[in-house]
Amino acid sequence: HIHVPTVLNEKQTIVYPGAPQGHTKKEQTSTSILLVELSKGSCQIHPIKVAEVYWKTKEISLRQAKTTKEVIVHIRQQLSKVEDGFSLIEIKLKDYDHLNTDVLERIQSGELLDYLLEEFSDRIRDLFIWRISLMEDTFYAKIPLAASAKLMEQLFQYYQTPQDFQQILNEVYSHQEAAKILSELPEYQEEPLEKAKQL
Repeated sequence: HIHVPTVLNEKQTIVYPGAPQGHTKKEQTSTSILLVELSKGSCQIHPIKVAEVYWKTKEISLRQAKTTKEVIVHIRQQLSKVEDGFSLIEIKLKDYDHLNTDVLERIQSGELLDYLLEEFSDRIRDLFIWRISLMEDTFYAKIPLAASAKLMEQLFQYYQTPQDFQQILNEVYSHQEAAKILSELPEYQEEPLEKAKQL
């Protein structure tokens, strides 16, 4: 159950205000109360921020950074723009493919997070970085498999019989709603197999 503000009708006369304080990272928009002004034929809604803590996600591109020091400088610059009150920040790093493995290991091991926490605790009292992660690229390189066409055909043959395919999806079929959706998709078996063959 997420307490996010929601407009419940097209005329904006019924609005669920959410909660004035987000309890989890999913409630980043739960930061305010709503002042509603009704007049003849109109409804004005004004959010007033009252949260003590703000959950935020910050995407930061590392395209211009090459070293760990440059990564730190870049993050520091981006976090100087954070507004509102005390903020719990999740940093998602992107455009990092060009960085060497030492820099990436410092990010993934938590070493960079520890350093930034120490630095910001001395300088900035109104933010706390609770996670740093590398955003996954949506494009994947194809990995060539040194397998004969005959072997590939044998591997795919197992998944082409409806009984075997259904056995693989047994857990999904045990969920009532998922089973209903899959039964309405007669091409579902063929579609994943065709996509897998194209990989």
